[in-house]
This record gives sequence, structure tokens and C-alpha cells, in this order.
Amino acid sequence: MKKIAYLVLALLLCCSVLSTDAPSLAAAGNEIQVAFGDSHAMILDAGGSLWVWGDNSFGQLGTGKQTINGTWEDDTMYQILEDHDEQSPIKLLSNIVAIAAGYDFSMALNSQGELFTWGNNDQGQLGNGTTTGVLTPTKIMDNVRAIDAYASAALAITKDNAVWIWGATATEINWGGASEGLDYGYLTTPTKFIENIKKAQVGDRSLFFLDFSGDFYGVGRITYLGVPYSVITSEDIYGVNQIIHEPMLLMEGLTDFACSGQQIFALTNTAQLYGWGANGTTGLVGSDSNSFWIYVPELISNDVKQVIRGGMLIKSDDSLWVWGDIVSTIAFRIFRDGQSLNVGGSVLDTIMEYGNKPLKLLDNIQTATGNNWSRMAVDSDGQLYTWGSNQDGLLGNGKKTIVEVEVIISPDEEYAQEIYHILQDNNVLQPTIVFSLSANEDLPLTSDESIVLQIGSTEIFQGEQLLPPPPVPPQIINGRTMLPFRYLVQTLLGGRVDYDADLRRITAEVAGHEFIMVIDQMQIEIDGVGYDFGQAPMVIDGSTLVPLRAFELVVSELTWDNTTQRVIIRP
Repeated sequence: MKKIAYLVLALLLCCSVLSTDAPSLAAAGNEIQVAFGDSHAMILDAGGSLWVWGDNSFGQLGTGKQTINGTWEDDTMYQILEDHDEQSPIKLLSNIVAIAAGYDFSMALNSQGELFTWGNNDQGQLGNGTTTGVLTPTKIMDNVRAIDAYASAALAITKDNAVWIWGATATEINWGGASEGLDYGYLTTPTKFIENIKKAQVGDRSLFFLDFSGDFYGVGRITYLGVPYSVITSEDIYGVNQIIHEPMLLMEGLTDFACSGQQIFALTNTAQLYGWGANGTTGLVGSDSNSFWIYVPELISNDVKQVIRGGMLIKSDDSLWVWGDIVSTIAFRIFRDGQSLNVGGSVLDTIMEYGNKPLKLLDNIQTATGNNWSRMAVDSDGQLYTWGSNQDGLLGNGKKTIVEVEVIISPDEEYAQEIYHILQDNNVLQPTIVFSLSANEDLPLTSDESIVLQIGSTEIFQGEQLLPPPPVPPQIINGRTMLPFRYLVQTLLGGRVDYDADLRRITAEVAGHEFIMVIDQMQIEIDGVGYDFGQAPMVIDGSTLVPLRAFELVVSELTWDNTTQRVIIRP
């Protein structure tokens, strides 16, 4: 019965077609880019603005704060003591041309070639010469033209086409046993590794390089390098754990490639896509094979325009095709019907073998990305779709799935097993538009055109521009017009909002003004003065709504049109 349910989910995901009335935003300016960490997300819009959202446990959002986690208590639950996660995109930086995300750290490259990193640094992944984390973007290199990150490792390609590496993978490959620059066993500063490279990416205990002639090289764990199993198990290789220290030529005649950790995809100059690596039980390689591991490159598809991390490709007609985690993306961390799902091993027995070859999902797609749990894609109109697990607010739709982690320790204490219990299900089974990227302007918009909010609608406009939607619409409650507070302050006005869950207290800074309020308490303090606006702040569908009049002091102009039931704001 469970397998039938998963098949239905897969068919829903693959066959869904989502329509929208959003205006067309033709892509222009910088290339739109998207990146997923393990539980946070980044997007670079066409105007060069970097937006971030999701988990902030290690300061990977770069806001100067972090979610402070508790400790295991009686081996039952890992508690969040202070929540600074972001469930909707917030603007972090401008003048950015490239982005990358590791598990819990982030990277951004500006137009001057300056590379910034922030977040967790326990394995030297920030490249700043230490193993101390950083909560805000901090420059570590100059003269950089491209960047990449995966897990706890990173690399940069400088303008002279040399690849510099640091973090965990740099230690894993440890060419020739070099130890200079190592701290606590990790390479903590960028170190030159190879020259004359067009593109480079980090994999799981491996690195991959494409040179300007189309030759494709790999280095690291041999099982990821696409060589026959007979070679891996031969005496001179010493089995599957053998590390190849010098770059090995893997293929010729490539135009692009993508590494999804344990899956490697190579795009030839004849538009054919090949893949190899860990195939699992869900067909992660996408070659229509049921083998658990694909050791040598197998053909996945023809007529391929772009290959994408996370098990996706874009064909020449701009259609997006997906495979592998069609089911497991939904099942692995989405715990249906309130049941627990053991992610320690038996999950593979509960996930149906389905989707081991590409299936068409969306049209008009210009770029996409994915991680183990979630996916996102941007269409030709600059609209961002997300789907999959929404733990930590990873989908950017103003909500998040809340889970409880239970740790079961065996009697002999040889291993601990994690069981995830879903507390609130906000996961999404089909691609949903959550963000509209401006082709010509920075968001939030700063022009003189007014922002118009319609009671009961999530469509917010500034001039002809459709802005990112709020998690809940503006609405009238007890005769008072109520607006979603975090959305208005952070997304539209560029301010900051903090929430103390224990005290149910909200503090915010916007346009030089300070707000302090408590949910369901009438008085709202603005710049140290208490006000009563006739309705206390309240929570609806996980979002705090605040009376319209509370914003009169922080915007240039605020108007209520009773006839059309519209709020007009001039920032």
C-alpha cells in the first residue's frame, strides 16, 4: 500500500503543470544562478542581488546571526533554542556575479573578482586560515572568476585559469601527502592545485576539471572516476578506498559537466549526457539501470542543452527533465501520515524503485539545482519554482516543515539511530512559484513607484512589477487592516526581524526605527514609545500580522483605499 502511495506522489510530481498570471520578466543583465546547501538556499537575480533563505544554524545566511541549537536531552530531542532561520528570501548582497553553497557555508563572488565566504568552518571550508566560523560575508581572495562548493570543501578558479582548493576534500586527495597549510587535518587556506582549467567542481571526496580543449579530469576516490570495477578491485589499486592523487583523464570532447556529490554527469559536444556513480535504489544516475552503482559512463539522454546538479537536465527546447529522487526527495524527509521514517538504513526498503530515467517536468526553464531533499528551477520569465522537503524553510515560501529528532541508542551502545517525527507538514509535492526575479532592477525595488497590496491577495505590485508573494495575504480582522509583518519589513523595506519564541516577542529594525511587540498583546513599542492601534499582533498560518497603522512612522506615505480595499505604500 505504501508503494502505491509513493507512485501516486511521483505521478503528481511529474505530471503537474502550474499556471500563473505573473507578468513576463525577460531575463537580462547578469546570469540568474541558484544554489542549495544541505538546508539553506541562495539565488542570484539578474540585477546582481544575492538572496538567501533557510537554515541559519551556522550563520550560513550571512545575516550576522545564527540559530542557536540546544543539545541532546535524554537522548530524545535536539532543541532549537533561538530561531534565526529565514523562511522567505531576504536580500544579502549586491554586485554579485557568482554564488556557491556547501552543506552549511556559503560563497559569493563580486564583479571585482573578490571572493567572500561565511558560515560553518569546522573543516577549513571558509578558506580564511582558521577553523572558526564567520557570521557575515568575509573576503578571502582576489582575482577570482569562478567558484564551487560541496559538503565541507570549496574551490576557486582565478582569472589566470588556475584552480585553488581548500577544506575537507583538499585533505582527502592530499596530493603527495603535503601537509603545509593544514590545520586540524584540513586545508584551511586556498592552495593552487591545477592550471589551464575552464570549469571545476567539488564532489564527494573528489574533484573534477574540464580544460579548454574539452578534456575531462578527475581526482580523489576512485569509485567516482568512472573506471571499470575490475580496475578498482585490481591489486595495484588496493580496492574501492584508493585515492587518485594526480588528475586522471576520464573523457574527451565534453562541453560541460555537473557533479551531484556521488553522481557525475558529462555532456558531450554531440549533446549526449552520460552519467556514473552511486545509483542507489531510485536511479540517481538516470541511465535506466537498476544497478546500485554505475562504474563506467552510461548514456542518459540525447539533445541535452544543460546538465544540472541534483539529477536534472534541460533539453534544447528548454524543458526540464528529472529523475532519481522524484520519489525519495518527497519520502526521505517527508514523513507521511505522521509516521516516523528511519533515515539510518531501512529507508531504502520503503522507497519505491521509480524514476531511474529522465521524465519531463516543466517547460521554459533557464536554470535549476537540487540537493538530497529539495529542488528549485527558474523559468524564462524569471520566476522561481521550488518543491520537495521544506525543512528549515528550504523552499522559501514563507513556511517550513518542523520535525522532532529522536535518538535511539542500542543496548550495547554501538550505534545511535535517528528517527524523525514530523510536527508540521509544509512540504510541497509539485513545483510552486515562490519568487519573481526582476530582470532590470534590484529587489526590493527602490523606485518612486508605490507598492500596492490588495486585501485577500498575495499578488503585490510595484508599478508593473510583481513582487515576491507574502506567506499570507493582507486581511481585515476586527475592523483593522492587518499586514504580514516580517514580509513587509524584510522583503519590501529591507529591514531585519527577530523572534523570541519563548517570550513570543518580536523585535525589528527598519528605516532607522525600532519595533518591539509581543504576540496577542495590544501595545506596540516604536522607538521607545508605546502605541495602541486597536488590534494586537496575531499569528495566522505561521505568520505574524500587525495593524496597518503601525507602519505609518517608517514609510514616506501610507494610504488606505476603502473602495478598492488596497493598501498603497511609498517606501
